[in-house]
Amino acid sequence: MAAETIQVHPSWRTKHPTQPHLNTLEDYHALYQESITSPETFWSEQAHELLTFTRDLYTTHLGSFASGDSAWFLGGQLNASFNCVDRRTIRHSERTALIYEPDDPADGSRIITYSELLKPVCRLAWCLRAQGVRKGDIVTIYMPMIPETVCAVLACARRGAVHANQLAVGEPTSFAQL
Repeated sequence: MAAETIQVHPSWRTKHPTQPHLNTLEDYHALYQESITSPETFWSEQAHELLTFTRDLYTTHLGSFASGDSAWFLGGQLNASFNCVDRRTIRHSERTALIYEPDDPADGSRIITYSELLKPVCRLAWCLRAQGVRKGDIVTIYMPMIPETVCAVLACARRGAVHANQLAVGEPTSFAQL
């Protein structure tokens, strides 16, 4: 599994403290004003602070909302699985990532931490790789609404594959009609 591991730059550990980003309403107003007066700079800074790009963006925003041709973070490339799970695991591995409430309350809920989520996501991504799943492939996920379905979706994202959910509810014959 080491070959698929993405190394995190050491600056990440010191750059993102655990305290809130904004402490006062004045901080919020200052941030809002910056977003209005220099949106390119503001959104570029926000993207670089909140996301890890595997290829850096060259333009923050093109187009306009009025004309409907908006494009954001052009040239940038990121991995959604890494940004959703790995980044959180680095500093907050024991924080809650998922809370699963089953249909039957007698089954009990499950609380899954980021570190508990990362392991099956990586394992399943490796299984997909072993099956020849590559970037751009489409993977259909036929599973009920359980935490393992989230792992499957994140594993597809980690491989760069597109996932198509077909929830396992109803009659098994409905899948044959796809």
